[in-house]
Amino acid sequence: MSPSKTGPARWWSKCDVRARRDTQRTAELIAAAETGLLALEHRVRSGRLKDPAKIGRAAQRILGTGRVGRLFDLEIGPGRFLYHYNEEAQAYEKLLAGRYVLTTSLTPAQADTGMNPPGFCGGFLS
Repeated sequence: MSPSKTGPARWWSKCDVRARRDTQRTAELIAAAETGLLALEHRVRSGRLKDPAKIGRAAQRILGTGRVGRLFDLEIGPGRFLYHYNEEAQAYEKLLAGRYVLTTSLTPAQADTGMNPPGFCGGFLS
């Protein structure tokens, strides 16, 4: 499919440097979330927190600060809190690391100037 002369074109890109950066940042956010979830789990197990609504709000405060909430599955009940890694979501996150879709008015020839950084690859979508 060739680019529209009047509308924007879409270009996909993958950059190894950004992929490493994205993967590192996600690992840091997961570790921070896990620290908070472990503390919440301890509060629930010790009996200090029993109400499922309050447990859910506490979990939301922990997972809502980063972009990794979708990478965890939670089980909440009266006096009960468990969390698990969502391995399918984490695998998808790794797949997307360093990949982006850009919308531009440039044609493929204009966009491919040969000035791409090392480890970059990309292609024209539409």
